[in-house]
Amino acid sequence: MKKYLAYLQQAATLGSSNAQAEIGYLYLIGKELPQNLPDAGVWFKKAAAQGNFAAHFYLGRMYQNGDGVERNMEKARFHLSNAAEGGIEPALKALNELEHQTK
Repeated sequence: MKKYLAYLQQAATLGSSNAQAEIGYLYLIGKELPQNLPDAGVWFKKAAAQGNFAAHFYLGRMYQNGDGVERNMEKARFHLSNAAEGGIEPALKALNELEHQTK
């Protein structure tokens, strides 16, 4: 697993949005890397900036719940909408939840 993480880190540093999103996810769930929500947010932001739809989804949920980032419903809506447009089905449910939260 150490080799995998080293290759993943190298790919992320070289700009792979998939690798960046994967590192963010590993930090988010605390598997293979210690759970660190602020670091998860940093990696998801890098991947989302390149159009990674999964990163948009997880980042949107983080903003929606205030997990590792300051809670921000506008940013949550932005990222979840991008994820939904990219075909991430759970983003539709999250957007629906968001609408109920902001009423």
